[in-house]
Amino acid sequence: MLNRRHIRVKAMQVLYMHWQSEKDYSISHLQKSFDTNIANMYKLYLYYLSFLQEMWHFGSTQDAAQRSKTIGENASDFQLKLFRSPLLSELFNSNELNKELEKYTIGWTSEEERDLIKKLFNELKASERYSDFVQFFNDEEQHVDFALHILKQNSENNSLFEQHIEEQFSNVHDDYKLVFAMVKKTLMKVLKKEDSYLVTLVQDEENTINFGRELIKMVVEKDAEIEPIVAAKITKWEPGQIAVTDRIILKMGIAEFKYFPSIHNTVTINEYVEISKLYSPPKSKKFVNGLLDAASKEFSKPSSQQ
Repeated sequence: MLNRRHIRVKAMQVLYMHWQSEKDYSISHLQKSFDTNIANMYKLYLYYLSFLQEMWHFGSTQDAAQRSKTIGENASDFQLKLFRSPLLSELFNSNELNKELEKYTIGWTSEEERDLIKKLFNELKASERYSDFVQFFNDEEQHVDFALHILKQNSENNSLFEQHIEEQFSNVHDDYKLVFAMVKKTLMKVLKKEDSYLVTLVQDEENTINFGRELIKMVVEKDAEIEPIVAAKITKWEPGQIAVTDRIILKMGIAEFKYFPSIHNTVTINEYVEISKLYSPPKSKKFVNGLLDAASKEFSKPSSQQ
């Protein structure tokens, strides 16, 4: 799931911390911070799955209590629907997932978390989207869609949930898109009754994790060589006119030109232009593209790998 663009972003964030801090971080410290940020992406993925588990569990508990007070076989059928879902039931009872949650000590166990689950469940049960789900309960794919709706609705439109997640995972906004895709893939694997449900974040460690660690090392270690190249390309601008993120992006790009011969210059330029769209001021796209294109002409490479 993890690709080199994700890795470049994580490396950029660590380098930003390095140059914005008054502390003189060692390369090994920066690499450990990078490793931690990657690990937190996987933990966020598990935390979201645990959230779906807890929503199912709270609802099933509430339903059992309701049924004990209600006369009539179908009296609480509306409330029951979601928690008859074989998809979420399987997720809740997954030994594979529960072992991972235990391994990383992940769960919604605090009083604050349980209160939040209760509030979110009650809002969900009263929603129009829940009513729609009940009408199409027999469509198996609706179970996946609705589980994703629960996560998406709260992650993007519920300030209490967003605040809670941000307190646990500071980079959630950077990681959300990838992690959401991982959750979706997991739910589809559950639906298809595959033997293993969990998604591997790092599938090619050499081309992802090791690449990121080496990129951080080269940008910091070779800064005395990289900085003059950057300075020569930005003579038209005053230092204060250049965003910190842009300067870091330029250094990272030049480091790839100089020290990563297997990565074609065009790939490097395209990747950092895309990153600048997300993390730099609006006009940075043209600035980064122009300067990296000019710098790339000093370095020629035969391959076209990413």
